[in-house]
Amino acid sequence: TMINLLYRFYDPQKGKVTIDGYDLKKVKKKSLRGQMAIVLQDPFLFVGSIKDNIRYGRLHASDEEIIKVSKD
Repeated sequence: TMINLLYRFYDPQKGKVTIDGYDLKKVKKKSLRGQMAIVLQDPFLFVGSIKDNIRYGRLHASDEEIIKVSKD
């Protein structure tokens, strides 16, 4: 996929991958990967209730806050 090429998990067998005209092969992998992030689109629920899963990112959220964000 494109992500594999952008992160240089694989280098292209033909041609080159560039960003703003700059060949990614000239960038150190550690530096390149430190400048990008991957956000996977696979949903994941932890063991527990839906409320617990919503609260996971903010452990001290009140029940009212959780209800509000679940409606948004």
